Amino acid sequence: MVMKTIIIDDEPFAITLLQEELAKVPFVEVVGIFGSPILAISYLQSHAIDLVFSDISMPDINGLQLIKAVNSKALFILATAHREFAVDGFELNVVDYLVKPYGFERLFKALLKAQELFQLKSGEQVVAEPVADSGAPTLGHIFVKSDYKDVKVDLEHISYVQALKDYIKIFKDGSDKPLVTQMNLKAIEDLLPSEVFCRVHRSYIVNIKKVNAYNKTELFIEQTEIPIGDFYRNSFLKVFKG
Repeated sequence: MVMKTIIIDDEPFAITLLQEELAKVPFVEVVGIFGSPILAISYLQSHAIDLVFSDISMPDINGLQLIKAVNSKALFILATAHREFAVDGFELNVVDYLVKPYGFERLFKALLKAQELFQLKSGEQVVAEPVADSGAPTLGHIFVKSDYKDVKVDLEHISYVQALKDYIKIFKDGSDKPLVTQMNLKAIEDLLPSEVFCRVHRSYIVNIKKVNAYNKTELFIEQTEIPIGDFYRNSFLKVFKG
């Protein structure tokens, strides 16, 4: 599946170089080029774009402000010569952050991460039909990549999800070994039904139906203790208490 992509940069030479590199990648199609972030915002609000390459240091609006300003489901890869922006970029859940000058190998690594997230966001979550013998609907399933395979995960069997740097661990009922896949917590949070799965910490999402006890600072799924962050406490209680 090809990702419709736009490039935003105020340096024409940088745009030309990136165009040449992206032309080598079969799953990317550049459909727009913008030297101004203002024009790019207008375009993103009226077009379905899958991936955005944006410089950070630009006049009027920088790349970080662009992400905050635009209402788009597009994935973002940020690039700049200023390494100090990296922390802010990752707090916005960008796919990757490229420090100029970067080579094709580094660019392609970022594109593979974007492709994996794009595939997960593009309809791989399937709502199942009601179970015939009980009349109760299942939650459906998703596919995640693990050990170079697409692995089917039934949502109702997920107990909780834990973030670990660039990876997440998916813990399932009756299994001591978690499923590990390379993506961030926000990406899988977008795939999980919010009426059942709740973010309770910067590093944890839990299946509310699996929680058997909680206090002010932590909750319990069987014998596992999971911290509750101050920022997430009220939303957890709202969902848990129905």
